[in-house]
Amino acid sequence: MKIPTWFVRDYLDLITIGWFNHHDLPPDSVEEYGPLAENVRLAATAKNELGLLRSALRHALLMPKFQWEAYGGGRYPYEGDEVRDIAAFMLNAIGTGSTEDMSLPVEFVEISLPEWQECKAARMPPGCPYR
Repeated sequence: MKIPTWFVRDYLDLITIGWFNHHDLPPDSVEEYGPLAENVRLAATAKNELGLLRSALRHALLMPKFQWEAYGGGRYPYEGDEVRDIAAFMLNAIGTGSTEDMSLPVEFVEISLPEWQECKAARMPPGCPYR
């Protein structure tokens, strides 16, 4: 399965950027991101993307060379380890779900939003290059 890099980034931005809409400094612990993680869960559920987000986060967290520093966006320069900790907290907060899709190989790719939406609207048919 191919997942757009911006997919993970967009959901992480709800936390990494959202926090600084009301704070000047990062929190003392990731648990303070709790209300924002709940917003992530609600947004992913509303878009019917919660399962995909869980899968993307689980796979990214298992990849030793995942480029977490590229996902820190916003006004505060998060280090890669900080973003990884936020992602792990977010996964725990939204619920890890079932692990049956962990057997599918995941690749994070640069694809456009229109291409992704087209495949998603067609429920990722077998011919979709991002299946």
